Amino acid sequence: MGGNSASGRAGSQDDSPLANRPLVVGIVYLSTFLTGFGGFVGVVLAYVFRSREHEAWETSHFQYLIRTFWLAFIPIAVTAAIFLALAALDQVSGPIVAVMFLVPFIVLIHSMVRTVISVTSAMSREPMVRPTSWAI
Repeated sequence: MGGNSASGRAGSQDDSPLANRPLVVGIVYLSTFLTGFGGFVGVVLAYVFRSREHEAWETSHFQYLIRTFWLAFIPIAVTAAIFLALAALDQVSGPIVAVMFLVPFIVLIHSMVRTVISVTSAMSREPMVRPTSWAI
């Protein structure tokens, strides 16, 4: 993997799925739904890969995938903190529990769709169209 230039790669590594680093990060993100911690591994990989030499199309993917992580992590962390605070105050009721489960569910669906979009685009080695967007 070393020695790759931003202008492109030569050799047989181009066809290897492991040479497609945004694809690797996307697959690790999707593993979060099975392992629970893949997102943390994926965002670390995205930051590391972004800091190394890479092809031009990969830049938009790293930006998009890093943003996808934070768009999922922050609302889920805030929701969990609010829920814990309400539980400590013994203020948890049925509607509050429903909202506290609904918010992470919506965020995870949003994150999964964003990741699948990135994976399919990475498989074609195409840049993300709007890497700074919060939308899908």
